Amino acid sequence: MMLRGSHGRTMASVQLEEGRRTVLHVWFVARSLAAGLRRRDEGATMVEYGMLIAAIALAVVVGAIALGVTVFDWYDVASQAVVP
Repeated sequence: MMLRGSHGRTMASVQLEEGRRTVLHVWFVARSLAAGLRRRDEGATMVEYGMLIAAIALAVVVGAIALGVTVFDWYDVASQAVVP
């Protein structure tokens, strides 16, 4: 004697259908998670911003050194003109 569910299907076929549904659900969840991970580029963006900040800092340091040398030369010329 076979046990049948409420829709005339055997219990084994109902369990098989539920198992397939569960496997499909897990498959779709895994695919959506993988797609989300592929689209994430936040780490790359942070690296790019870090490199940009480092380049700006280097430009500021080089500019400050160049300006410092120029200002030092101006003061040197001015002091030589004041004190013979």
